[in-house]
Amino acid sequence: MPSIEPVRPSATLRRDERVSFYLVVVIGALVAGIATGSASIAAVAAVPLPLLLSAFAYARPLVVSGRADASGDRLIEGDNATITFSANLPTWAVAEVAADLPPAVSNPYADSVLGERRFAGYLEADQDPGTQVLQGAVTAHEWGRHNVGPFNVLVHEPFGLFSWHAELGGRIELRVLPTPERLTDLLAPAATRITSGIHLAKRQLGHGTEFAEIRAYQPGDRLRDLNWAATARRRTPHVNRFHPELAGEVVLLVDTTLDRAAGMSATRRRALLRTTAAAWSIAQVHLGAQDRVGLLATGAATTWLEPHSGVRAKYRLFETLMAVSGDAPAASWEWSRNPAGLVPSSALVIMLTPLWEARMVNVASSLRRGGRNVVVAVLDLDAVLDPPSDAAEVAARQLFDLAVTTRMDTLRQSGVPAVRWGRSGIETVIPVATHLVRHHRVGSR
Repeated sequence: MPSIEPVRPSATLRRDERVSFYLVVVIGALVAGIATGSASIAAVAAVPLPLLLSAFAYARPLVVSGRADASGDRLIEGDNATITFSANLPTWAVAEVAADLPPAVSNPYADSVLGERRFAGYLEADQDPGTQVLQGAVTAHEWGRHNVGPFNVLVHEPFGLFSWHAELGGRIELRVLPTPERLTDLLAPAATRITSGIHLAKRQLGHGTEFAEIRAYQPGDRLRDLNWAATARRRTPHVNRFHPELAGEVVLLVDTTLDRAAGMSATRRRALLRTTAAAWSIAQVHLGAQDRVGLLATGAATTWLEPHSGVRAKYRLFETLMAVSGDAPAASWEWSRNPAGLVPSSALVIMLTPLWEARMVNVASSLRRGGRNVVVAVLDLDAVLDPPSDAAEVAARQLFDLAVTTRMDTLRQSGVPAVRWGRSGIETVIPVATHLVRHHRVGSR
């Protein structure tokens, strides 16, 4: 459960405008009554004076401590998270809290006054004396890391003439998982391995680490494979047999290029979220099949994870994809160095890109010239844009799409398959990739 630790800032005391008005009335009535000797004029001060005296009894320094928690740490895009804010306050306090929400998070129950980008409301007394609580729901629309906070607390005394404002500097981090792309098969299967019904091919025997069987020793068998227990029991030499190591090695190349004019525009962000979500879907299947998966995010900055397998690799990949999808620079244009030297020569590279920049053609072609097998999955423009509103917009998209199609043709001419996806799902890349991978095995000799 993500939360912020309690903090204890000194609240700023504020005075309502009515305090000055009431003071003027009281002092003026008393002075006028004394000057004129009129008790009725002096009696006017008796109306606001008790209110002022009662309010001033609360006008002292106040220290506010609070804590915020969010339910769940494995949200999916579109899920609601319940935020609970609790504050330690005097029993007489009337308090409200407000926090701005990031662009990817909204308040599903917002009204026209607060707006959907605010988490706000009045605190209510809790079962614990001296504790007041506010619970509310927020909806996460995009995957990644999203921070809610800081939380601003406004405390009123019962008469509403004095208030205290405190900002609790902590933030809640919401970790949101992507909605999986529809993926029914692997892009780079190790075709001779059977894992969870994914790889359906006959098992082979050879040198490796996965045990297959025990059989009698034959000329040519390695002495290191002798099974001494079976040999002693059967009184003839027996050796262990293994399945060969045929795990696939895949590098997912994610395009993080920024728009030259707008930086991280809304359209670019939607494209980045789609490509990183697709990369995560592909990675989960391959890691589950014991393949080694690496990540190369290139464009505005370069992020590189060497191919690994296992649970630790899965978490590292997920954390990196979350950072890539959420922390890409928003106001700078700086093309990173050519990433070709980072990718192992034995890896199959699956590039996920909208192909809006010709530079990505050069990256893919460079990898291909270096002897690597490369497949480019081009995110369709219609997958990240709303339907065109007029004929001019239709014509503009057709021109833009023509430029993307030309780049795809350039890739195909250089020996790099390029396939569109987006409206129908990432699985459209599989038929092209499968042909490439059938004879592409790490460990195959």
